[in-house]
Formats: sequence, structure tokens, C-alpha cells
Amino acid sequence: MKPYVSALSLIACLGLATPTLAQLTAQTTDAPFQNSQPRPSLDDADELLELGRQQQNVGDLDAAIAAWETALEIYTDYYDWEGMGRAYNRLGLAYAQLEDFATAEQMFAARLSMARRRDDLQGLMAGLNNFGTALLRRGKFTEAQAAFGEALMLAERTNSTLMRGLSTSNLGLVEASRGNYEEAIAFYEAALPFRMRADDAAGEANTLNNLGDVYWAVDDYDNAIGTYGSALRLARLNEDIENWLRAIDGLVEAHRSVGRFLRSQELLEERLELSRELGSSRQEMRTLTEFAKLYLAAEQPQEAIRFYRGAIAIAQELDDTRAASRLATELSQLLENR
Repeated sequence: MKPYVSALSLIACLGLATPTLAQLTAQTTDAPFQNSQPRPSLDDADELLELGRQQQNVGDLDAAIAAWETALEIYTDYYDWEGMGRAYNRLGLAYAQLEDFATAEQMFAARLSMARRRDDLQGLMAGLNNFGTALLRRGKFTEAQAAFGEALMLAERTNSTLMRGLSTSNLGLVEASRGNYEEAIAFYEAALPFRMRADDAAGEANTLNNLGDVYWAVDDYDNAIGTYGSALRLARLNEDIENWLRAIDGLVEAHRSVGRFLRSQELLEERLELSRELGSSRQEMRTLTEFAKLYLAAEQPQEAIRFYRGAIAIAQELDDTRAASRLATELSQLLENR
């Protein structure tokens, strides 16, 4: 956690006054034992949570994490268990987005502790699913399965359609990660009716994309295409960017593998337009890389070279040395093999 000096700097962003040098001198002279800084309030912590959300929305996760850590310090000072739980949850999601799953696991474990302390069943079910996801990403399949299983048991006990869909879908993820594809398909298909009944469009699209991944893993081209297509239509309708991009990626790979290059090109053009509308240079770089792979498969190396160079230029602008090096290596191999 950040020291309170960071709390004060962030609280200044909320418009709270900090004492001048003259005021500090007066305080030191007249009231030597008085705290020279105002104690942050719970309202300040709530505003920091919102400030962090705004920073996250513009892609500044470091600033978001700093705000949420400071909010957590304030909630902790007041023994505000609900606020602490919300802060831990935000932090866990942010670290997961940064793919720091070890820290995300710690944050979600703390979130679970807050939920159990307060007997907060909704928070507990959501927390178990987030905790299980972090465990799964760290290869802890048995622990993840236990977390999802407990969440499902609570969802059935409380008759929560939303959480039954989420937990069942996540159990499918465990089986898919283990390579148990038939079991994964069964879980995903069982999850879909719950996600539809809960009117959870993003969850439904996510499960459809996961199901498409499994069909593709077992070389079931027709079902993969159909399932990714359903996810794409749903994501477009709801402007669900994450699932929209995922569905396109699945469809591009499937169509490219069977030589349907024109359809892959159309989908990548849609992806490129979407990336630029979002203002996401990273997604644009990924799209250009996929274009390069498509033209390589279509035996059009000159076009592939052009797209590789475009992707490398964006990687350099992003100062992403790892991506730039990888793309440069792929381009060099292509040039050598011409």
C-alpha cells in the first residue's frame, strides 16, 4: 500500500485544502500536539474509488491502483468493511487486467475475507468467482474448481440465476484448461440458459466465445464458426467490445485455417475500424499483425511485409520493446525466406 503522503496528494485532487506554511507554523506554535493535516473522511474514500474508476476508463491503471490503495487505507482506518471489500475487488480486477495474477489473487482473497466477515452472500459469490479466475490463471486448477464449486452451491441455495450462470461457465473454463473438452462443453451448454434468463448479455457472449474455443480445440469447425458467430452478433448488439474482439479473433483463425481468406479479411477490416474508434493503439497493432499472418497464409508476402512494418511502428510508439522485437524477428524470417 502507498504511504499516507500519496493519500494526501490524491485527496488534493478532490478539492480539499492543504495548510499553508504560515498555517503550519501557527499550528506548531499554538497547538503543538494537533495533527497538522485533516483526517481523510469516508466520503473522500468514496470519491477516490470513483476517481480510480475514471482513471481505469482512460487506460491509466497505475493511477487507478494508486487511488484505490489510498481509498483502502482510509476505509481500513474507519473499519469500514464494506468499503474495504469494494476497494479490494477493484484492485484485484486491475491487477488481473495487468496480468499480475499473484497480486490479484491476494486482493480477491482479502475481498472474500470481507464478504465472509459480513455474511455478504452476493459479495461472496462474486468474490469466489473472481478469486477462482485468478487461481485458474496461475494454473491452480483444483483450488479454482473448489472456489467455483462453492460459488455455484451458494447460487443454487439463494436461487441466483446470474451467479449460477457465471459459476457454471467458470467450471467449464477449468475443464477446458485441463483439456477435458467434452466436460467443458457440457458446463458451457448448461450455463447458457442461466445467462440468458438473467439477461446477462456480456456473460452469454463470454460463454459463447469460450464454447467456440473448445469446439475449435476439438477441430469442430462448423460448431466453432456458428458459436463464434452467435457471440459476435450478441456483442455487436450490446457494444460489448471485449467479446466483440474475441469473437472476431476466433472467426478469423477458423476461416483462415480452411482458406476462407476473403471472409477473414472482412472481419479484420471490422476489427481495425473498431480498434481505431476505440483509440487503442495496442489493439490496432494486434490487428495489423493478424493481417500480416493472413496474407502470409494467402501467399502474398509483400502485403504481409507491409502490415508487419505497420505493426512494428506502433509497437515502437508504445515503447513495447518485447512486441517490437518479436515482430521484427517474424519480419526478418519472412524476408529471409522470400
